Amino acid sequence: MGKFCRFLAVFLIVFTFPVGPVSAFGFSFSDLFVDKVAAENASVEQRKSRIQSLKMLIQNSKNDSDWQKINKVNQFFNRINYMADKDQWGVEDYWASPEEFLSRNAGDCEDYSIAKYFTLKAMGVSIERLRITYVTSLPSQQAHMVLVYFEGTGPTPHTPLVLDNLKKTIEPLSIRTDLDPVYSFNNDGLWLASRNGANDELVGTTKQISHWQRLSAKVVNEALL
Repeated sequence: MGKFCRFLAVFLIVFTFPVGPVSAFGFSFSDLFVDKVAAENASVEQRKSRIQSLKMLIQNSKNDSDWQKINKVNQFFNRINYMADKDQWGVEDYWASPEEFLSRNAGDCEDYSIAKYFTLKAMGVSIERLRITYVTSLPSQQAHMVLVYFEGTGPTPHTPLVLDNLKKTIEPLSIRTDLDPVYSFNNDGLWLASRNGANDELVGTTKQISHWQRLSAKVVNEALL
């Protein structure tokens, strides 16, 4: 860490700033920049506490229904700060592991979806019901990622429910008219995604997704979930 960052870290701890962009000594710091510095300078105890909270969430969910699990996990991770990969990692696209996401206390839409997927998997939710899903956010015409949980029984998936970092509530994909599903995947496959789930078309495996292969190796090595 450079001298300026060390100075800023101490400065942020000593002084209490008002809400909004921070100004001091003629400099102006954006909220995003302040959040980034705070995340990078979080104590080891803070990082351990967040990871321990996740472990307790998993341990205490043994007797919960799937509905209770997806709601608890959605709420848990949606409290984490949003930060674009370019601002946090210096690259356009980086898929963080759940441990990296918790340690930094910040991430983008892929990181929320990935962390929710692996946590629900660790809770015993069948991966047949879970798919990380690329969508287009129609209002902004931007790529976005969410986690989808398929409610119902039987071998054919139906009633996809959307776990989205941009929304507090879990809603069916059928009423999320702001999202246009593109493709989805889990450990078992890669699909062209549809709005109702039943019309999803299996087109391959996650071996075709290089980011997923690297991420999966990190998750195994970290042994967090």
